[in-house]
Amino acid sequence: MNPAVTGHLDPETTGLVGSRSRKGLLPTVLLVAAGLLAYGNSFHRVLHLDDLKSIRDNEGIRKLWPPSEVLNPPTGTISFYTRPILNATFALDYAVSGTDWSGYRRTNLLLQVLSGCALYFLLARTLRLRPVGPEKGSGEGACPLPAGWRGFFSDGADRLAWIIALLWLVHPLNTAAVNYLSQRGEILVALCLWTLLYCVGRAADGAGWRARWWQAAATACCLLGMGSKEHMLAAPLLALLYDRLFLADSWRALWRQRGLMHATLWLTAWWPIHRQCMYSPHITEAALAEETRWRYLLTQCRGLVRMIRLALWPSPLVFYYGRDLATDLSAVWLQALLLGMLAAATAWALVRRPRAGFAGAFSFLVLAPSSTLVPIIGQPVAEHRMYAPLAALLALGVGALQVVLSRMVGPRRAAGTLLGLALIGAIGLGAVTRCRNADYRDPLILWRDTVRKVPLVPEAHYDYANALREAGRLDEAVAEYREAVQLSPDYVDALVNEGALLAMGHRAAEAIARLEQALQLKPDNPLARQNLASAYLEAGEFAKSAEQLDQVLKAVPFEPLVTVQWAQTMKEMGRGEEALGRLRDTLKVHPGHPALLHAEAEIRESLNRFRGPMSGGPGITPGVGLPPEKRPQEGHGY
Repeated sequence: MNPAVTGHLDPETTGLVGSRSRKGLLPTVLLVAAGLLAYGNSFHRVLHLDDLKSIRDNEGIRKLWPPSEVLNPPTGTISFYTRPILNATFALDYAVSGTDWSGYRRTNLLLQVLSGCALYFLLARTLRLRPVGPEKGSGEGACPLPAGWRGFFSDGADRLAWIIALLWLVHPLNTAAVNYLSQRGEILVALCLWTLLYCVGRAADGAGWRARWWQAAATACCLLGMGSKEHMLAAPLLALLYDRLFLADSWRALWRQRGLMHATLWLTAWWPIHRQCMYSPHITEAALAEETRWRYLLTQCRGLVRMIRLALWPSPLVFYYGRDLATDLSAVWLQALLLGMLAAATAWALVRRPRAGFAGAFSFLVLAPSSTLVPIIGQPVAEHRMYAPLAALLALGVGALQVVLSRMVGPRRAAGTLLGLALIGAIGLGAVTRCRNADYRDPLILWRDTVRKVPLVPEAHYDYANALREAGRLDEAVAEYREAVQLSPDYVDALVNEGALLAMGHRAAEAIARLEQALQLKPDNPLARQNLASAYLEAGEFAKSAEQLDQVLKAVPFEPLVTVQWAQTMKEMGRGEEALGRLRDTLKVHPGHPALLHAEAEIRESLNRFRGPMSGGPGITPGVGLPPEKRPQEGHGY
């Protein structure tokens, strides 16, 4: 290596870099085994929230060819349009596993293990580098390593990197990203980001075609990450900081040797920015309003401090924190003060303690797109966003513990003590991770756990009610919908679903009251009108039922199941010929539709003989009879 290029490898570790690949195999194998043990019980077939629209209903993953269609999935309320590489990974899953969602989870576990290994390689390399500036002689490679460990770890940097990667790999805070399939983007971004920084370091080692190859690899990693999730936008700045802090002697040397690579990294940011400008479910007029942005920033103070605490003590973990935004600074002033102090400490450390400063900057910058730049109103606080920043927090914590132990018991004894504590901690964290994985195997368990931990979040009660409804526990579902409405009186979807279940339970008067309340809040909701029609039909008020269905059919003129419900109502009113006419018109649009054909035959038969009034009708299950874009939204996430 040319010291003028890399310039910052500790002299005592320079000779160890070449032996890294020979001595790193066993630690890597142990990392893989730890990841498999921690997540070995996560291969379930359950989808959650955004998974339903982004994966189950996503036509963009149904085929792998042509690539232009895979990389341009359809837009929607919850869409992968702005994350084409993420969409492509699910298309690969669909090609291999179809609708066996456990196959998709195997891919998540594979990516999780690869991310842990990439983090290990990056940290081991970075901890050997002596940063530019006043942090002299602090390379971990200079720390003494007991003789019995030299066949296992290459040096002290290798040992410390392995400890950090192990703790990160099995940490329960990562379970949200691994078990919630739609958040695979978090894993892909972390993998691409760590590989990018590793490639930047290797590019600084070489010269000629070898350096250019690594620079091209770095650019490819950055582009893949940009297509996976938007917070990869932090990558070009992080790569620039990493290069200047650890690799280049000056800004002039950096631009002379790798300026073209860094310019290309910045250009890759055009991909997600362009797609976000074309379409984004998160960039709305309401989300960008000044008051909303201010309240969102205040909420981030509360949320980020909680995430830091969970990194240290991962309990209680919450799947969904709700949409509630902080109202004013007085509610979060202490958290805001703490974050301000951490930001100031990061700025100081970038100059005086570059390793710690870079770790702090990494956390802030990766979180910035979702915490500062674009308000994610549907889910302002989410544990899955801590996936990559968690590694930086653990690196700071383990590094600080290393320093404390070295001063207390000496460097040699500190090495063994730290490793022992790390193994105990990894066992405990892994056990908690396996328990948390089990929560995701059943929506009833996951949402009951969420309601127990955040009882004042109406969306949690709503989704718990949905899970109860799917399980056939209708009375309990009604109670949870009612709780959601009590917490949020204008919760239209909860009112609509509660009214539907009440109608199914032959409680027509209650159903009508709830559905009329929903229509007062949102008069253009076709699902509320459809379910209100079913409630009126249950109550024997056929004219009112027909009136509501007429309104629905104005919004969706030839929707088959709504047409069937309207035709059956007309039949009960003695207007069978009129019902047959509309059924025939709808059959021209949907020829051969079985529900339409069955209704036509039934009404033809009824015209020849008297039939008693129906006791109920179709359309009272939430969402039945309406196309997906007309149904209530099931997702909240980012």
